[in-house]
Amino acid sequence: MKKYDIVLVSVNSPVMLGVYDNCKLVFFIIIDGKTSDILPFVFANIFTDSVESSKVKIIECGIYKDFSSKNSNILESSFLDSKSSDFIESNFTMLAQFSDFKDIYYARGVGSLSSIKLTHIFLQTLHLTRDIKLHATNSFYFSPNNEIKAFGAMSFFLKDSIESNLDSNLEKQIFIAKSSQHIESLKLPLSLQKNAFNEPCSPLYITPAL
Repeated sequence: MKKYDIVLVSVNSPVMLGVYDNCKLVFFIIIDGKTSDILPFVFANIFTDSVESSKVKIIECGIYKDFSSKNSNILESSFLDSKSSDFIESNFTMLAQFSDFKDIYYARGVGSLSSIKLTHIFLQTLHLTRDIKLHATNSFYFSPNNEIKAFGAMSFFLKDSIESNLDSNLEKQIFIAKSSQHIESLKLPLSLQKNAFNEPCSPLYITPAL
């Protein structure tokens, strides 16, 4: 059976999950709601039968044509161009087709402090109970412009490009300032660079200076 990689960005809402085949994005889903509701909802649909929830809202999902044409058991061709909540809700069983994975690549922070903590606890539980390997990087890997929404009118910024994600001074290179007018949402990469996920699998918290 084919092995997939899961990429998870749950440092704020909406939460994004991508499925990668040979490091290429083949399926994605974007869900709005509380992280504490979204994570159990998504992974329950991956590991078990379809589960519904009134506490989360599916914003968008998609599957790439090249992949689906070679894997007709996952999605019929008549649904290839669909990207809507009706599409994913009526075809949620497809998530179970990606259950054969052993690695999760995820953002460990920065972002919402509560979301980061919940993500850490949830993924560590998967690691211990299902022997899933975890690989972490900072949220700026998913940011198009090195700016991530923090709170109110404030954002996290990256001072300089980081040559080594294992830099012990990483926290010192991130600061909080007034949001710009060009802040962009985090995005899943089309191609997964696994060597970028070499940071400790521990939460990355940045709090305002007192």
